Amino acid sequence: MSNFVQRLLMSTLMGVLFCTVIYLSHEPLFQPLFVLVLAAVIAAALWEYYKIAKARGHEPVETIGIFGSIVYLYALYLTMGQATLVEWPMIVIGLTLFSAFVFYFFSGISPLVNLAVTVFGIIYLTIPLSSMLLINIDYGRYWMLYLILVTKATDIGAYFAGKQLGRHKLAPVISPKKTWEGAVASLISSVAVGWAALWPC
Repeated sequence: MSNFVQRLLMSTLMGVLFCTVIYLSHEPLFQPLFVLVLAAVIAAALWEYYKIAKARGHEPVETIGIFGSIVYLYALYLTMGQATLVEWPMIVIGLTLFSAFVFYFFSGISPLVNLAVTVFGIIYLTIPLSSMLLINIDYGRYWMLYLILVTKATDIGAYFAGKQLGRHKLAPVISPKKTWEGAVASLISSVAVGWAALWPC
């Protein structure tokens, strides 16, 4: 199979499984499963980010970043409906950052740069992805599915337009394969799918 077919099959399979978990997540029995799946998604995204950082010559402390992120997600989950625990997520983030600081303080491996790389992964991935928990539980599973639908439309529009029409590089230093044509197509496809999904409402 071509790389595209493999990616399409894997993406479709993961999408179906994730949407099924989301649909069942409002049942008390399945809600912890949704948190577990979301924790796996965050851990995988962080691992991929840290792997890219290592390929660029950095030394992020991925164990602390990933473990702290998973604990943060579960702390966020425990605070829902428990006003007395509202400070827990920020305490976890603080302890994670402090642990990373202590690690680089004693290791001395380019502490400033590597600490920044480690922390940026948490800011860039953990906190935004963790908001999926709040969207799903507080606003409903259909808004969660809507978010995924629009996001996938963005990816698909950018991929096909970039492949067929892409000529002008968008940010060659950060991502050499991204093009302006793909960026415009992703915007158009996401707006179109988002509008179409809300039109019956």
